[in-house]
Amino acid sequence: MLSLPAEAQTYGGGQDQQGQNVAIQQNGNASQQSLAATRLAASGEIGATVVDAVEERKPAFTITPSGSIQGTYTDNVFVVPTNTQSDWLSTITGGLDVSGKTERTQITANYSVSGDIYATHSALDGYRQDLLTVDRFEPVKNIFLIDLRASVDQEQIAQTGPEAATLRSGLANQTQVANATITPSYVEKWGSWAVSTLSYSLNEVAYFDGGNNATANNLNDSTQQTLSAKLTSGALFNQLTWDMSLSQSVSRGTETHLDQQTAEADAEYKINTMFRIPVTVGYDNFSENQSGFSSSSLSGVFWNTGIHFVPGPRTDLTLRYGRRYDKPYENGSLTYKVFPTVQFTATYDIAVQTQQQTLANALQGVTVDTTGALVTPVGGLPATPNQTNNNLVNGVYRSRNLQFGVGGTHGLNFFNLNGQLTARDFGGNRGGDRAENISATVGRNIGPLTAISLVAQAQHTVDTATVLDVGKTNSLLTGVNLAYKVNEKTNMTVDLTRRHETGTFKTDEDALVIQLSHKF
Repeated sequence: MLSLPAEAQTYGGGQDQQGQNVAIQQNGNASQQSLAATRLAASGEIGATVVDAVEERKPAFTITPSGSIQGTYTDNVFVVPTNTQSDWLSTITGGLDVSGKTERTQITANYSVSGDIYATHSALDGYRQDLLTVDRFEPVKNIFLIDLRASVDQEQIAQTGPEAATLRSGLANQTQVANATITPSYVEKWGSWAVSTLSYSLNEVAYFDGGNNATANNLNDSTQQTLSAKLTSGALFNQLTWDMSLSQSVSRGTETHLDQQTAEADAEYKINTMFRIPVTVGYDNFSENQSGFSSSSLSGVFWNTGIHFVPGPRTDLTLRYGRRYDKPYENGSLTYKVFPTVQFTATYDIAVQTQQQTLANALQGVTVDTTGALVTPVGGLPATPNQTNNNLVNGVYRSRNLQFGVGGTHGLNFFNLNGQLTARDFGGNRGGDRAENISATVGRNIGPLTAISLVAQAQHTVDTATVLDVGKTNSLLTGVNLAYKVNEKTNMTVDLTRRHETGTFKTDEDALVIQLSHKF
């Protein structure tokens, strides 16, 4: 299969954003289909088309077992700056994919477990688990809905710490993250006047040493709960649309407590086909706040307004300015269809939340594209909601998060460019951190069975005194991938990857990965 190097695939997933319960996407525009075509190529379906993926008749649910054998050579097995040692490790992976939908059910689930066996340093032997699922059930059609999501994978603890060029177990500075949410919702339509929604969301985030991680993570498991009631304008309102909501969000961990009650009213007035004016007013009350911020400073009336610009079907731009959390507040989003097969998206937002709420909200943002793949809302990359570009911490912070992504296909070529900037403030004298990340992939199908891609990722992380390491890191990962489709169910890939890291930790690693995978 054609795939990015393992680290490249999972980089830049998690977002620091205020999460919304995003509905499963069942229809997509042309640019979304082009991104889906890129992912088809990247998964080894060379020569396949989006139409094939969407229109092919299949049973209601498809269960696909898979397995792979992988060999990895690394010239720095312990990821250290000096006295480096090389090793060869073999990885055996078994997986199971379940997908399909009926009138009242949609299930998309991918699970795998990988065992790493080192030829020389057997003390590093271990295993890793990966799970990502987004499921939707309608016990009462269009009235009672249940949204079920879960994600489990291996993540970096401190971005300012050492990081390997490939995914493998047995190393320090990594942990397994489990993140699961269930959200039942009751929807009532009030004729053409309004639609009301009452929902309750329960989320659990846990950290554990799944295989053989060399250091304890010292991170707190946490429970997040959100109860919300919302009333939205119905079809009767065309020129003026509106909604009103009440919500209470609670996050409980050993070292982090955060309770927030919010009342909010939103309206948007359509001046003409191009210009609309959005207005938001509301009130936040932080009743319990275990952080460097005072509850009184975060609580209070908030507002924002701006412009929503829709000059045509290719462009949708929203810019807002106001005040919230006792600070100026900015928010924005942009979708621009550069070409029919190329789309650019960008978002910017400010939030106050815990680390675990950040992961829960990122999981809520995962969508299912037209090919049935689980993807990020910005950039359309394979979703990795447990991943952040910042250190994993126990704490409450105010975050500023900018994300952008553009990708598509042109003939036999495909590409993706994605970036993220996240700055976090922990309040008082607790410091903060900042992470900037940009990644690019350029590839080409060089035949009906073969494809090649080049990958580059750069990240700059600065930690100015959080509970983790104080320091900074510059990381550059480059790689080349060659994929060959052996037959309809078997793929072979060869990856050559280099990671160069400077700053608090100075390390270099070159790795060669050869993988043979098969779907049964």
